[in-house]
This record gives sequence, structure tokens and C-alpha cells, in this order.
Amino acid sequence: MGATTQEFALQIAKPGNWAAYDRPAANTQASCTKAAGAAGVKHVVTTLWYGATSIGAATANSVVELVEDVAGAATVLFQLNCFIPATGGNLIVMPLHYIQPTAAKSLTWRFTAAGGANSNEFVAMFGFSTK
Repeated sequence: MGATTQEFALQIAKPGNWAAYDRPAANTQASCTKAAGAAGVKHVVTTLWYGATSIGAATANSVVELVEDVAGAATVLFQLNCFIPATGGNLIVMPLHYIQPTAAKSLTWRFTAAGGANSNEFVAMFGFSTK
């Protein structure tokens, strides 16, 4: 049986779905932010992506973290290490059990520092907003 497509297929998405990502230039810290919602609105994170590539000397472990209200109190909600190999790279995709921050706060998923010469970092986060 051959593959088929549905020309007018209905695309389904949860209300309030959003995505944020960043893939900056070499030797630049990757950081993506979902701006704070209105009063009572929570941005629930369902998936985090992160990774790095390098074409030079191996760098030390880097740290990636999910931070609530980076412009204010800056509470770290989730943090882990990411190794950047000397050559090649890695991509990590983490489906989560819904990280729910405080209402009306921004969320930032970021590396804590740039990876070093000849390295590239990238981050992405996906979720939905709810009241």
C-alpha cells in the first residue's frame, strides 16, 4: 500500500501551545525565553531540547538550566550538565512531566555560558499556557 496524504487534514493542537528556541552564532550562549503571561497564567513546559557541536578542542561540561523570572528573583527549576565533545555533537530531547512554574512569571531555558571557540549551542522548549 502506498503512502497517502490528506489534502485538507485537520491539524490538532492544544489551546495555548507555544515554542521558543535559540541557535546563536559560534561561541555564544544559547538562551530562549517565554515571556511572562497575564495575571494567573502559567506557562507549563512539556519538552526541553538542548545540544551542542564543536570542531575544536573539547570543552568542559556546560550547564543548562530552566529558570523562572530571570529578570527578577531568578529561581532555577531544573538544571543538568551537557558535555560538548571535541568533534561532533549531541542532541538531547527530554519529554517532561509538566514543569509548572509560578503564575505570571517568565521562563528561560539556557546554557549558563558560551561553549568556547568553534562550538555552537542550541536550546528549545515547548509547552502550553493555562490559567
